[in-house]
Amino acid sequence: DYVKNRSLERIKMQEIEMNPSFAASCYGIRLSYVKQLIEKWEIKDNMSTKQVCEEHIKPETQELQLPYCNYLMQSDSTSDQVRKADIFISHAWENPFKKVIEVIESQMKDNDIFIWMDIFCHNQHLSSEEFQFQDWIQSFKTVIEEIREVGIVILDWENPSPLKRCWCLYEIFVSTTN
Repeated sequence: DYVKNRSLERIKMQEIEMNPSFAASCYGIRLSYVKQLIEKWEIKDNMSTKQVCEEHIKPETQELQLPYCNYLMQSDSTSDQVRKADIFISHAWENPFKKVIEVIESQMKDNDIFIWMDIFCHNQHLSSEEFQFQDWIQSFKTVIEEIREVGIVILDWENPSPLKRCWCLYEIFVSTTN
């Protein structure tokens, strides 16, 4: 049954891979692999999530125009680093990426947990012309409803940046209404 289920999951993942305009799926990236990427990419302590996206995610996925998770599924050596996410992570992009991952890691019992983070799971190449605002809202809502577990990363309780971000508030709202 495990082999059969993995085969069906692989087929579903391949369907998503073939659609470059696909905004987001419910697949996440293994937390321990994110830690490896931080080392491989030599992410500095003060580098924001936005900077990591611009300097690493977008260049690596430029040719295929896919979410990073879908990009990883293209290779046999990294495809096992992606599967249905265990938890949706809400966070602010201006925060230091490395610190956000450290906080997630400190709160998870298992480094083999699969996390949904927009930097990895959302197609960073889509423009507002290709994907309308209502599509963004529905896409994130569907992902949150499917994953059913949401964590929010707040680094500074004196100045909680995620609670000042419309998207983070929307993610919290969706997670509490379903």
